Amino acid sequence: MGRKTNTSAGYLSRVERGSSVPSVGTLARLAQIFGCSLSSLFSEGNDHDRYFFQKSQRPSVVSKDGRTSIEFLTDVLDGNPLMEIAIVTFESGSGFSEKHTHPGEATIFVLEGKVEVELDEEKYALSPEDSISFETKVPHSLGNSGASRARILVATSPPNPRLPEK
Repeated sequence: MGRKTNTSAGYLSRVERGSSVPSVGTLARLAQIFGCSLSSLFSEGNDHDRYFFQKSQRPSVVSKDGRTSIEFLTDVLDGNPLMEIAIVTFESGSGFSEKHTHPGEATIFVLEGKVEVELDEEKYALSPEDSISFETKVPHSLGNSGASRARILVATSPPNPRLPEK
């Protein structure tokens, strides 16, 4: 497992015990290995048919450089296995710059700031309250193209099994 995640067995053991906090990249590799969404790594199994998350209880991850964060609004593993919804915050100049693909569809709604979405070779400049939907089999990247922080609401179906590296 350590070899597949580019980490040591000791580090993974510390993550499992809660004494180390993994990077977004390590979590993404683990989700890919287990064939699950990133947010499902934060789920605790239960039998409920609805979920309520107060802001302070939402699972979230932050990139190694601290410039990108993802706050999950859905409990994908237990709540709605067909969709993942998250708020992504990009500091100026940050984002998922490497094009990537995965099965399904995505919709992005800009809450604040300016975001650039690239689908194949076509670029789209989005401002607050703009949205874009696309099939995620198309190579895509996205990031903050403005001088201040940007926040987007992202819905992905099915849940994204991994996140692009930053």
